[in-house]
Amino acid sequence: FTGPPENTKDHILAAAQALRLGDWRTATDYVLKLSVWNLFQDSKAVKSMLARRIKDEALRTYMLSYSANYNSIKIEHLCKLFDLSDDQVHSIVSKMIIDEDLLASWDQPTASVVLHRREPT
Repeated sequence: FTGPPENTKDHILAAAQALRLGDWRTATDYVLKLSVWNLFQDSKAVKSMLARRIKDEALRTYMLSYSANYNSIKIEHLCKLFDLSDDQVHSIVSKMIIDEDLLASWDQPTASVVLHRREPT
């Protein structure tokens, strides 16, 4: 299916597909176009929270999907890519490292994430 989303399910599936590719802006647009958010009392706050959470999950998805393609990634690059602050990126990636979702470590002098390869045993 390549046409524009027509119903709620199509919007969510299109957002998920964009998120899988690391395109958080398109994913956010699809999700926020749903009229259901206008039913909430403080819809602006809800939409703002959703946009923030989509960025966070886009960063997580990107790191899980594309980490095998990198030896290291600068935090500055991730901040620009996902429109997040240094602290937000550091927090999200650190949590992934602690939870062992991502085999990586921080290189403080260069402000980058060094990604490690897991060798098959």
